[in-house]
Amino acid sequence: MNHIHIAAVSNDNYAKHTAILFNSILLNNKTDCFIHFYIIGNLSEENQKKVNSSLESFPASVLFFPVSESRFKGFKLYSYFKKEAYYRLLLPELLDDHIEKVIYLDSDIIVRQDIIDLWNVDIDNYFLAAVQDVGLCASKDRRRILSIPLSAGYFNSGVLLINLIKWRENNTANQVINYAKNNPRKLRSIDQDALNAILFNNWLKLHPKWNYISGRIRLGKILKDPAIIHFTGKNKPWNHSRHPLRNEYFRYLKSTKWDK
Repeated sequence: MNHIHIAAVSNDNYAKHTAILFNSILLNNKTDCFIHFYIIGNLSEENQKKVNSSLESFPASVLFFPVSESRFKGFKLYSYFKKEAYYRLLLPELLDDHIEKVIYLDSDIIVRQDIIDLWNVDIDNYFLAAVQDVGLCASKDRRRILSIPLSAGYFNSGVLLINLIKWRENNTANQVINYAKNNPRKLRSIDQDALNAILFNNWLKLHPKWNYISGRIRLGKILKDPAIIHFTGKNKPWNHSRHPLRNEYFRYLKSTKWDK
């Protein structure tokens, strides 16, 4: 049996959404792969049980990694970004050394196609694979501030296929963490900016279907049949009754242990 490793960051406010993310992956899994889920963040015992129960009928498991509240104390926050955004940087440290790569997904995501196709992308020569971001965070001005060459792209960190071997060999997580700590005035998209500043020439560009940012709908940029929908921004399908992709989210809710 093949094994896939998938991680997300969560807390008690996002536990339900993380369970929906996981179940969307499992309901679209057409292989015999066993999926190992990892949640980084602090969830109550009750919410941990509900996440576990939501997965019990699938070939999957979940491990929880709590993070000390002081771990990223004093790090730059901006707008609606919380300190949990930095937790993904702990993956090389938290996961067993035998795990050579991991898919990281934000918890405001649903997966509509088989995740095996993302897992099988060859990143042996890259530190990660991601989708190009086209928002203001990727503007020429922002890239200049971050000292990213204009010829280089800028990726969205909501979906990452991470080469843990390269990250561990090159101490990449600490490089990114130190950049964030030492350059707070440069950061807007906090950890995402720091990741791009360090890895701007070491990432593989994925097809946009692997991270379809819902905010692009307002710009008239509709992508037919996206594999992953990423509900970015403050307006989410669970708090905005007119969200254009609301039904895509709620179709997976009933498969979890949350009823609303």
